[in-house]
Amino acid sequence: NHGRYMGWVHGSSLISLIGGEDAWIGDNYKISIAASALSSIGLGRLGYSFGKNKPWEEGYVALLKHYGGLMSATGFFVATSFFDDPRAFGGSVLLFGAGGYLLSDMIYKLNPYTRGEVRAISACSGLHGLLGYGVAFDRGLENEFANTNWLFPAAGLLAGTGIGHLWLNNTNLTPQQGNFTGYAATGGAILGLGIALIIDSSIFTP
Repeated sequence: NHGRYMGWVHGSSLISLIGGEDAWIGDNYKISIAASALSSIGLGRLGYSFGKNKPWEEGYVALLKHYGGLMSATGFFVATSFFDDPRAFGGSVLLFGAGGYLLSDMIYKLNPYTRGEVRAISACSGLHGLLGYGVAFDRGLENEFANTNWLFPAAGLLAGTGIGHLWLNNTNLTPQQGNFTGYAATGGAILGLGIALIIDSSIFTP
């Protein structure tokens, strides 16, 4: 599934890098969507083939998934901080995504994380990314491109992953324990948000 999802992301990014804004205007978007779909199918089959023919550990695969998505998102946020050109978005996603897979391989060789540990790390990363987006929105992000406030969610994602690595190092969590850890962290964040809303509802009003 990860291969198919990232196939869409990387296929769309490659099309944006080559065609720029024109790739998504008029009838061109149909060709772009079709090419993204083919990329998704191709990478999905490639991932299935690798998983079938190579004895990869579950933790290694989970780490590849995490860093592939993490760094692709980080690349997009960094590009949108300084550019409003789809070519820059596409190139950054591809470059950072490739770097993410290489980085995950190096990290796993240093410390073979379990699948459960990676699930908890992903939850920590996602929560910090949302925190970063909240900070950016509070600073007047308004979703426009070429706005350096987009660096806050990028920093949140990276910081959350780093904290997760330090927090969960050598805990040997099972997948179920990793899920429970992620649920607990998410529940704590929601609880904190609710308390903040009760104490000062003006926080959420313009």
